[in-house]
Amino acid sequence: MININEEMTARKYFNQETVLDLLSVKIICYKILEPFPLFFALTYDDSIVPEKFYPTLHSVIEKTLDFLKDKKPEILQKEPTVFKKPFEKLVDFAMENRPPKISILGYNGVGKTSICNYIEGIKPEKLLPTMNIERHSFRLFNIPIILWDFSDEIPENMVQKFLLGSDAVIIVLDSTKKNAKDSLHLLNLTKKTVPHAELIIVGNKQDQKKAESIEKLEKLMNHRIIPFNATNFANARLIQEQTAELLEICCEELDYTDESYVVQRND
Repeated sequence: MININEEMTARKYFNQETVLDLLSVKIICYKILEPFPLFFALTYDDSIVPEKFYPTLHSVIEKTLDFLKDKKPEILQKEPTVFKKPFEKLVDFAMENRPPKISILGYNGVGKTSICNYIEGIKPEKLLPTMNIERHSFRLFNIPIILWDFSDEIPENMVQKFLLGSDAVIIVLDSTKKNAKDSLHLLNLTKKTVPHAELIIVGNKQDQKKAESIEKLEKLMNHRIIPFNATNFANARLIQEQTAELLEICCEELDYTDESYVVQRND
């Protein structure tokens, strides 16, 4: 939310209600002039129907006007925190309606479902291989997210359809040389289908004898790889923090100055 300067208002650069298309990201824009110029913008992607979120945006506008009835607009810049509480429920509503989507790819037996459990904060039990598509819905650092876990038995064209709209992708390896070479295809698939989605690659099963070193795997995949061992639940925090950074989740308990394995592909 920003103030509109006089030049933008005078040129009528924005209609009162506008939808701008910027690559795969759209913005619902709304301008008010009275009692003072304000510009609102709600960003979303192609997986959202804009009409569904018009009421949310208008609720934000109404609450803003109510809040500023007896206050000057400069308070938004001087004390932005006082403006946060009225919108917490609205933000939760919007997030619940369209939580971030993460797709997890990897060949059967690499530990995808265990990684899903770790991100969710659940200690994995003895698991059967994923035979279809599994959907994990939960909150990560109080942000609702959805993880999609794909079996490698699903036809590739179907995987591509489910990949569309992903905010991020996690590729899981079993840390063997053969699996890493095979997984290059999955890496290329994500680059082709969701080129703007950020990515992390997890080198699972680093505790096994057949595991290649992370250095060799990184050279083969040409990307950074998280060294991981899904038999030790103490590692859960590592994958949770990297996933949070993948989605750019803001949280007081997260410190992003630590080592990052996120592959930036959406700049």
